[in-house]
Amino acid sequence: MNKIIRGLILAVIVSTFTSTIFAQQGVVYVTDQNGEPWGSPSCVNALNTVFGNGGYTTQYYQNANINTIFSNANCFVYVEGGQNNDTPMNNFVSANQATIQTWVTNGGHLFLNSAGWNSDINCGFGGVIITLNPAYNYASGPGNVIAGQGGHPIFNNVTYPSNTAWTGNYFSHDIITGPSGTSLITCPNAQGNQVGLTELVIGCGKVFFGGMTSTSFHSPQPDADNLRQAILAYMTPCLGQPVSCPTYIAPLNGAIESNCNGPILLSWHPGGGGCGADSIHYLLSFGTDNPPTNIYNMMDIGKDTTYLLTNPGANLVPGQTYYWRIDLIGYGGGALGNDTTLSCNLVWSFSLLGLPLKPNPVGPLNVCPNLSYNYSVLPTAGETYSWTIPAGCSIISSNQDSSSINVLFGATGGNFCVHANNLCGSGPDSCFLVTVYPSPIVSFTSDTINGCAPVSINFSDLTTVAGGAITQWLWDFGDNTTSTLQNPTHLYGWVGTFDVKLVVTTSNGCKDSITKVAYINTYPAPKADFILGPQPTTTLDPKIYFTDKSTNAINWFWNFGDKSSADSTSIQQHPTHTYTDSGQYCVTLIVQYNSGCIDTTVKCLHIDGAYALYIPNSFSPNGDGQNEYFMPKGVNLKSITSFEMLIFDRWGNKLYEQTDFSKAGWDGRGPSGQLVGQDVYVYKISATDLYSKQHNYVGHVTVVR
Repeated sequence: MNKIIRGLILAVIVSTFTSTIFAQQGVVYVTDQNGEPWGSPSCVNALNTVFGNGGYTTQYYQNANINTIFSNANCFVYVEGGQNNDTPMNNFVSANQATIQTWVTNGGHLFLNSAGWNSDINCGFGGVIITLNPAYNYASGPGNVIAGQGGHPIFNNVTYPSNTAWTGNYFSHDIITGPSGTSLITCPNAQGNQVGLTELVIGCGKVFFGGMTSTSFHSPQPDADNLRQAILAYMTPCLGQPVSCPTYIAPLNGAIESNCNGPILLSWHPGGGGCGADSIHYLLSFGTDNPPTNIYNMMDIGKDTTYLLTNPGANLVPGQTYYWRIDLIGYGGGALGNDTTLSCNLVWSFSLLGLPLKPNPVGPLNVCPNLSYNYSVLPTAGETYSWTIPAGCSIISSNQDSSSINVLFGATGGNFCVHANNLCGSGPDSCFLVTVYPSPIVSFTSDTINGCAPVSINFSDLTTVAGGAITQWLWDFGDNTTSTLQNPTHLYGWVGTFDVKLVVTTSNGCKDSITKVAYINTYPAPKADFILGPQPTTTLDPKIYFTDKSTNAINWFWNFGDKSSADSTSIQQHPTHTYTDSGQYCVTLIVQYNSGCIDTTVKCLHIDGAYALYIPNSFSPNGDGQNEYFMPKGVNLKSITSFEMLIFDRWGNKLYEQTDFSKAGWDGRGPSGQLVGQDVYVYKISATDLYSKQHNYVGHVTVVR
């Protein structure tokens, strides 16, 4: 029993040849002399577009010459029977079925199309009928390409790009019945989808059967016109069955079949012999020279074939390159004629299979535990591979021939070995040592795990590793922020519960991680705020009202900043406090939430030192010790920062002036020191307070004796 082996195939086609059964590529359009169907020139326009004006001949049913139309001078015939042309078309086709079918079988291309009103078309070809059936209410649009036929050349013509669906009125009147080949387009009617276009390959030729109306009824345009033109272009030229050089058909890219010592079984496809060819003749050459010149046999073959090289098989050396060659030297008979020849030089090479060579594996030699790594060899066709791995490791996946494996490592490594296998046996092992480095033992702590948001937390890495050093840290704080510091400080800005993850990488590339779930908890903190009033105020109205405006507060502690008062604190939410003296006082409010979190705010207020000035309207400077001086009296007079008092007699003469508020006042004497007489005098007093506001007083005072 011969076994399949894989060889390196080097195919070189030196020359190729194709032939046709037709001497000319003539095109004929057969129609009725009474006019184009449906009064539309779309059929003629399509012919002119594809073949050009004068690029085809027109024959009419009334005087058509059947032998001229269906001769070897013509390649393609288009017979149209739309509307009232269907009856003359049926008469023409029915009367000449034998001639038409012989012409197609020998390689002619034919398009029979009718969308008529009067008659079926009996096409022949084993009973194909283009059927007119008004009971179906015609096969009105749309037209659709049958599933799976979208790859047909008429739907993929670059010059005439078409579509796969068309709408419009009456895409197809008639339907195709009988053994009409491959259905390409269907059209719906009351009876369901009906076939409107088919293709039949018979002998060396082919026929399109259509029931389609003129493309003027179809849309979209220009797709509908392009479809008709693509059909015409597809039907020409008529090349028949091409003759070509032989090719491999054996498995594995045309593998040479052999055991490991020979003989050699060669397999190839003869490539086809043209339409009607009686036989194909080959010369086979084989040897170590390129091209080989040693002719082994001449074969007369007309089908797929193999050839067994029995004599040289026992002498073949594994690894030696051998060449074999098929020459197509001639064929004869049939429509191709008896004297046509074709020379075709093809050379292939192969090496006889021997034991596999030692593979060269690639993959990492230093790895980390609990991870998987790929190891592979460069595969050779026809080989599979066997691996031996240390205990504690496992192969978790491999490709079909095991030239590539994926290995999951445990805590230890060891020796890996691999060898190749083929039909001749197993090759030598190729071994290598893989070392597993230790992973780090990841740990960390922090100075706190709870706090009031925002809270800053210091993290400390406690990771250790048995070998190497720790070189990278990646912290994930659980709030969409990270750090690569070893011992970072992180501010948690909002309330929540946060997982913290630390990934550590060693100098050997090994990494591990730890995640502490719900490790950090931050709590809501209150926001301290308050308003106070009245402001501004004075010592005349020193009672201040405090209104709490804090959020998330359940406890309050107030310090009013009044050191002169024994009652300078409060735990009420909205307290009051009366200040006993003027000045600036800074009030502190501390609030607490049920989470235990606190917040503090400080606001300052002013108690102004207001004064009340009282001016007497008489005094008696007579030496009895009573009312001896004229001087204003009042409340909080120490808040006066500047003072001036002027005394005038009734004629406007200045009698007295004083700017020192600490003096006793006017003693009733004039500028010369003499007591003035009993009379009414005018005073003018100016005083400036702590806030630089000036107060003016003008009045009368009576001196009584």
